[in-house]
Amino acid sequence: MDELAYYTLLLRTAQGLTLLGTLRFQVVATEPLDRSPAGTEQLLAQVQQQSTTELFVYPMEGSINIPLLTGLAPVPLEGTAWFPLIGPFVTAFLSSTDQRFNVGMQLYELDPEHVCGGLVWRSGEPGELTFSLLGTLVRAPA
Repeated sequence: MDELAYYTLLLRTAQGLTLLGTLRFQVVATEPLDRSPAGTEQLLAQVQQQSTTELFVYPMEGSINIPLLTGLAPVPLEGTAWFPLIGPFVTAFLSSTDQRFNVGMQLYELDPEHVCGGLVWRSGEPGELTFSLLGTLVRAPA
């Protein structure tokens, strides 16, 4: 599960600004994080009339590079990915670990070759930019 994924990105704002970038990320653990508070099992057992879906949360790390925003240096990211029992991740939340860049993003897998989502550049600052994004998996040559 720790395989590095490499995507080319097409980012677009509501005003029409379109940028290109790259995203690399990987799951960095083989065991899910246990963040459920004590007593969660008993609470779920009481709510038997509602169906529940169990998701597993794994830590992720990676980097994003958008040359017109970041220059040539990639921005380091870390966050979590939410996986069902079988299949690809349902969603992933990543944010910058570099204090110079204030980046937050959420990803969804459309199919094995594409991801989509949103990215907020400099969240809460006067120059905030919100992008929708589409990523295409780049396969390494065989």
